[in-house]
Amino acid sequence: MTTSLAAAALACALLAPPQSRASTLLNLIDPPDQTDTAYSLAFTAAGPLTTISIGGYQLLDAEQTTNIGVFLNDAGANLLGAAWTLTPAAPLFTDTYTFDDGTSVSALVFASSAAGAYDTYAQTFVTAAGQSYSVNFLFSNDIYGGGPSPSGLLVTEVSPPPVSGGVPEPSTWMLMLLGLAGLGFLDRRQKRQSASAVA
Repeated sequence: MTTSLAAAALACALLAPPQSRASTLLNLIDPPDQTDTAYSLAFTAAGPLTTISIGGYQLLDAEQTTNIGVFLNDAGANLLGAAWTLTPAAPLFTDTYTFDDGTSVSALVFASSAAGAYDTYAQTFVTAAGQSYSVNFLFSNDIYGGGPSPSGLLVTEVSPPPVSGGVPEPSTWMLMLLGLAGLGFLDRRQKRQSASAVA
């Protein structure tokens, strides 16, 4: 029984998909009033795809990020597209939207009726593992002049694992089969020893 469980655990470990890696690049809580403050956040890609998410909230007013871009080595073409995918802070009422700030990437506005109710916009783009990238944007809060109020801005980077065809490489199969054969041999040996001890 123990050998069977060990074999199952080995098979699961060998065939389990790799996990995503997530990093917090910026976490502002109740920042002071500011207009068009420039941020440049660096990260190193861990895989062929990376997702950048920007989440925010502000009570009784709103905050925004404009001129958003992701660049390889802080130069070259912007890797982001125009459209974002929104994950609202349901079921709480929020008021968030995108707008055209004159660049190729839509700007983001965040407002909320509850502290900590982050609406989150995300985009996934192609990266090269081991390369350095930067996320650049301008941040403004209290944009309607309501004065300081509870707010937050959270920028994260997630590198999902490489997508494979779902079939392990031959070397993985061989290693798994050798392990299972070894466990079977040990199980059979234990049964023989138990049988001879009883006789």
